[in-house]
Amino acid sequence: MRSIKSNFLWNAVLQVSSLVFPLIIYPYVSRVIGSEGIGKTSFATSVIVYFSIIAQLGVPTYGIRSVAQVANDKDELSKTVQEIFLINFVTTIIAYFCFGISMKFVPRFQEEPTLLIITSFQMAFNTLGMVWLFSGLERYRYITIRAVFFKFLSLILTFVFVRNRDDYLAYGIILVVAIAGSNVLNFFYSRKFINFKRYKNYNIKRHLKPIMIFFTMSIATNVYTSLDTIMLGFMKNNSEVGFYSSATKVRSVLLGIINALATVMLPRASYYIKVGNKKEFSRISQKAFHFIVITGSAAWVYFSLFAKESVLVLSGSEFLPAIYPMLWIMPTVLICGISNLTAIEMLVSLGKENSVLISQVAGAIIDFVLNSIFIPIHGASSAAAATMIAEFIILNIQIYALHKDGYYLRGDLKIWKIIVGVSVAGGVSSTIKMIGLHPLMTLLVSFGIFAVVYVWVLLLLKEPIAEEIINEVSKKMKTEHSKKG
Repeated sequence: MRSIKSNFLWNAVLQVSSLVFPLIIYPYVSRVIGSEGIGKTSFATSVIVYFSIIAQLGVPTYGIRSVAQVANDKDELSKTVQEIFLINFVTTIIAYFCFGISMKFVPRFQEEPTLLIITSFQMAFNTLGMVWLFSGLERYRYITIRAVFFKFLSLILTFVFVRNRDDYLAYGIILVVAIAGSNVLNFFYSRKFINFKRYKNYNIKRHLKPIMIFFTMSIATNVYTSLDTIMLGFMKNNSEVGFYSSATKVRSVLLGIINALATVMLPRASYYIKVGNKKEFSRISQKAFHFIVITGSAAWVYFSLFAKESVLVLSGSEFLPAIYPMLWIMPTVLICGISNLTAIEMLVSLGKENSVLISQVAGAIIDFVLNSIFIPIHGASSAAAATMIAEFIILNIQIYALHKDGYYLRGDLKIWKIIVGVSVAGGVSSTIKMIGLHPLMTLLVSFGIFAVVYVWVLLLLKEPIAEEIINEVSKKMKTEHSKKG
């Protein structure tokens, strides 16, 4: 087994790169193609998400758990992977069939057919890439290195080919390139871990029931994560979609970092449950919860205080209406961080997918109802508020399900220490606004001050996780220094 810390760091880099590279590109692209162009590409991407649900059929999460359980037996691993891949291949064909019919009969899809077709290639390459295989085997270093390379390539391509407002199609192609290259390499590299020989006793049926549960979970999840953009596109306009997209960019990066922990812990947690080590399962779950609360609370407070500066740096003054949606969406950094832990690492590892499904269906229904009522009135702000409410309800249902089985997250975490830390750090860093610096300089300086003050307060209050992180960093610095000496 690889170190959870090492896995987390590599997967954190992977998740961050998936979002930071677009963030580097976004300020440039948003100014070149404008809110209309951003709205078109965001709408197309969100539409393809729904067809991707059919194509993936819950395989990404189910595949990680299944691979982790048979990772030490190459023949059983190869057979399991082939069975899951075959299911995934068939469902991808079905997804493209549904996509073709929709392109013919949905008038809104006929406005930008080329962009939608380009974006749809993500489905095929995601199936080919089998990222779930490498995640289940905890090969995060490989996944990260190859992904970062192709994202860097997409960064260069963006600056070369996206030059005016009509280049939103080029931008759509570039978004696919980063996915395509990584997944093609994945397919060939998979031969190192599995063989592709034919087996006589394939058992496709054993996967269908759990995959269908994960499939339904994916539908519910994507309803309340992508439905906002879809409904804004249908009920308002492309500019409103662009504002919402800008508001959620920072949130996506932050969630990518925090959710990296839940993702890398799924194989390990599944293993502990399989061997009956509930004590270790509870220990790593509580530790992960403490880390998420500490980081998620800080991210929520900081980017709420500096929402205007974040929007100006990322998107420019044309996107200032994105400030209010951003304020509504930022609490979900903490809420979603915790719910990913309770759902992916804990409930899924415990075989309680039904509890996750119930929570997500409830959240999706609430999100749809609130969006239907309030989007025509308040646009992007209503979509953001609806998402926050839905996520809060989802989390509470999941926590209730865990409590019923005797699993508790809080442990010895002292919430008051976190509140004191973010309050002091927020108050001190906010004084930077009085100086009148450029928005980018304001973010850089204030972020540094916030981070230092926050960590200092937590250490002063003897917060265990903060002390452990600082001790780990100190040990590594001393080790590096001794090596150089």
